[in-house]
Amino acid sequence: SWALAGVGARGPVAHLRLARPGRAWVRPDGAVAYLDGAEAAAILASQSREVRAVASGALRAELLRELAAIVAGERRSSAGLSSPGGARPVRWLSVTRAGGTATVDGYVATWVEQTSVRRLPGPGERHVASESVSYAEVEALASLASSGGTWRVVSLAEKPYQQAT
Repeated sequence: SWALAGVGARGPVAHLRLARPGRAWVRPDGAVAYLDGAEAAAILASQSREVRAVASGALRAELLRELAAIVAGERRSSAGLSSPGGARPVRWLSVTRAGGTATVDGYVATWVEQTSVRRLPGPGERHVASESVSYAEVEALASLASSGGTWRVVSLAEKPYQQAT
C-alpha cells in the first residue's frame, strides 16, 4: 500500500471505503491538487525505503518502477488520479523453510478503489468520487530470502483461479 493509496479499508464489501485517505486531491478552491516536486520527492524517498526493507531482486526493481510511475503521473494535470488499493494477509496455509530461503502460501485480501475527480454544480468546484471498490480474497505464493538475518520477499504471485469441477 503506497502513501498515495491510503491506509486500510472498512465496511462491508458492498460499501468498502478507505479508513484513512492518503491525501486531499481537491484544494479548497475546487481545483485538483496534483503533487508538487517536494511532495513527490518525499513520497518517493519514504516509500522507496519501505520497498527496499521488504523486497529484493526483480520484485524490488518492479515495485520501485511502479512507484516512480505512479508518482510521476500524479504530478501532471493530464494524468488521472491513482486509485487507492492494498492487500493484507488473511490466513497462512503453509510456510516451508530451507536454509536461507522460504516459501509462504496463504490467503490475501486485496482491494482496489476506482477514483475520479468530478465537477460539482458550482463553478470550478470538484470533488473526488469513488466509482467502485473491488474486493477479493486470493491464494498467493511468496518466496523469501534471508540475508544478514533479514527476510525479504523476492517473488510474489497469485495462484491461478481454480474452477470447481
